[in-house]
Amino acid sequence: MDVSQPLRNKVLVERKGFAFFLDLSYENLPEYCTHCKKIGHYIGICKNVRKEENVEQGKEPVKKKNAANTKNVEKEQGKNH
Repeated sequence: MDVSQPLRNKVLVERKGFAFFLDLSYENLPEYCTHCKKIGHYIGICKNVRKEENVEQGKEPVKKKNAANTKNVEKEQGKNH
């Protein structure tokens, strides 16, 4: 099944001499991001969309600070003053 395509809500069943539509329902569908084409999240929380928005706006990506490095820097700065 191609998850990038919209899900069908009906399927045509053909038999000899007649045909009918059968309604489909889906249970426990995983989240699918239409932006990065990955299963596991949806576009509203896609990290790749946010990264591209920051680049378009000229913002630098925010880097996480390492708590251990921050404490060491603070100690060293305290010794120098």
